[in-house]
Amino acid sequence: MRQAVLYMRMSTDKQENSIASQERVLREYAAKNGYKITDSYIDEGLSGRVAEKRPAFMRMVENSGKDLFDTVLVYDSSRFARNLEESIVYKSMLKRNGVALVSITEPTLDDDSALITDAMLGALNEMHSRKLSKAVKRGMVDKARQGKFQTPPPFGYTKENGKLIPIPEEAKTIRLLFSLFVEAQSWYGVAVKLNDMRAAKRNAYGWYARDVKRILHNPVYIGNLRYDGEVYKGEHEPIVDMEMWGEVQSIIEKKPKSKTRPASTYKHWLSGMMRCAYCGGKMHHIIDRRSNAFYRCCSNTNGCCKYMNCLGIRKLESAVKQALEMVVEDKNLAVYAHFTKRKENDQLDTLNASLKKIQAKLERHKAAYSSGVDTLEEYKENKEKCIKDEKAVLEQINALLDTNVNDEKIIQLKQSAKNLIDILFFTEQTIEQKSNAIKAVIDKIVLDKYKGTFDLYYFL
Repeated sequence: MRQAVLYMRMSTDKQENSIASQERVLREYAAKNGYKITDSYIDEGLSGRVAEKRPAFMRMVENSGKDLFDTVLVYDSSRFARNLEESIVYKSMLKRNGVALVSITEPTLDDDSALITDAMLGALNEMHSRKLSKAVKRGMVDKARQGKFQTPPPFGYTKENGKLIPIPEEAKTIRLLFSLFVEAQSWYGVAVKLNDMRAAKRNAYGWYARDVKRILHNPVYIGNLRYDGEVYKGEHEPIVDMEMWGEVQSIIEKKPKSKTRPASTYKHWLSGMMRCAYCGGKMHHIIDRRSNAFYRCCSNTNGCCKYMNCLGIRKLESAVKQALEMVVEDKNLAVYAHFTKRKENDQLDTLNASLKKIQAKLERHKAAYSSGVDTLEEYKENKEKCIKDEKAVLEQINALLDTNVNDEKIIQLKQSAKNLIDILFFTEQTIEQKSNAIKAVIDKIVLDKYKGTFDLYYFL
């Protein structure tokens, strides 16, 4: 008996073909045609446009090479993929692994006919997906223009018959939040005051600076709504008057763009500097029951990092001082010092994302050639283009991360390290002043408690 698995997918565009409905007819087909079902792979509420965003699908493709099954049953080809390129590539991968793909609502053809039919069906599915996406977006824009709110209600409102209705207690907190910001002019300061006052909040957690910032930027509280970057007039009752909104937005526009909380709130001048060598996550300042202060990997306390990477404050301070003294005294910094360039993080993230896409595309071209979909000439042409694009992106990334050290930079760094030693250890300075001083010279400090390494990354 043939060993088969079921692959089922449902996005919000076709509710009549629910997972339960697909499974029922697939199992009926399997029973009638002599298939033994060994497993099911389900992607629920996910689009078929991009395979890498469907975890069950990718698991199924990976397992196809483990001799666990010889057939994949799907309701129709659109459940498998709605992107022509990916449809051909992944069908070819299954074929190479000796696994047949059977669509129970579409005819089974010989190899030559199937190749043409697959390409046509793939193209039609992709066209349908794109048309559907445009139609859905157009419908949502039309609703937004009519003032209809289409997402779950934000804090301060509930939803009745599709319309936002203010919740008195939460609306009171929203107005308080706006008033407090006019006084404090700080997201963090407002969050602290709201927590001190035990102000109402929808979930069990306290107020964070990011909560305050998000609310103060949301035009829903003056009776408008935002969709796809555009602001439209809503049909709901505002909670905040225009005068208060205008005053708050004026303050926000004048605020310096900062992603971190004020240094004046730090418990120690190393706050925000420490990183775990194992997970790359931040290390937080902690004081235990015996009043011992130390830094510990935050991801470890949350169960995300298996290494309890931590070190006491006094040992950390001593290690920083020793490292800075080595910079001042040692001529060959490249042996032990690490350098980093001040960079635009958003630009680097964009480049890394582009690099990942190019590399994934190259792998798909390789798979297409290996399975006989592409000729050697086509593969060479596609490979050369990908390599050229990859080289261009890597050059841009390397330019951002350039850490070439010259004599002039070393002299500047030595002077900066000497001044930093005085500020941190030999003069009376506040935690805020020390924090600002170290962040002007050092990007981050990476700790590995188990290997006994303590690495400082200096700005060039």
